Amino acid sequence: MTVDVSVRQAKPQDAKEASQLIRQAIIEFCIPCYQHIPEVLTRWLRNKREQDVDTWIRFAGHYCVSAVLHGNKSRRNKPQERVIGFAIVNKRGKVTVCHVHPEYVKHGVGSMLLNQLERQAQAWGLNQLVVGSPENARQFYLNRGFETHGEGCSEGELTDYPMVKWLSA
Repeated sequence: MTVDVSVRQAKPQDAKEASQLIRQAIIEFCIPCYQHIPEVLTRWLRNKREQDVDTWIRFAGHYCVSAVLHGNKSRRNKPQERVIGFAIVNKRGKVTVCHVHPEYVKHGVGSMLLNQLERQAQAWGLNQLVVGSPENARQFYLNRGFETHGEGCSEGELTDYPMVKWLSA
């Protein structure tokens, strides 16, 4: 399947679709790694509502990007857009969110999001990106040049693996 996707800075009107895709990605890809424990799902989803994503987009300390699928024009002859990926990096270089709608995983969308975050981090003069990766995403980050940086850190049933990617000047 070929997709017409671009990555741009997120807009407040992306919050609804972004929150929906984040929640769906967590439910489909992350929770199975934790044996479908209801408490884990509740904890992981608690701050992934539309109003939370809207706050992230508007916060000056974050750079948020949306991967947008371009489709046919609407009845009003406006191009249709659908948010299929969303990611955030903060001004310290920490990737705090990176999710792709399950229908578009393994189509390069996650890489496009990370590439944009990397460019922004370099524009800020940073020399690294860091992420706390859940088990199911570790290989994705390794394939994109991240290295494991220490032992996994657990918070209850959730384990994040610290990873770093050194950026070129």
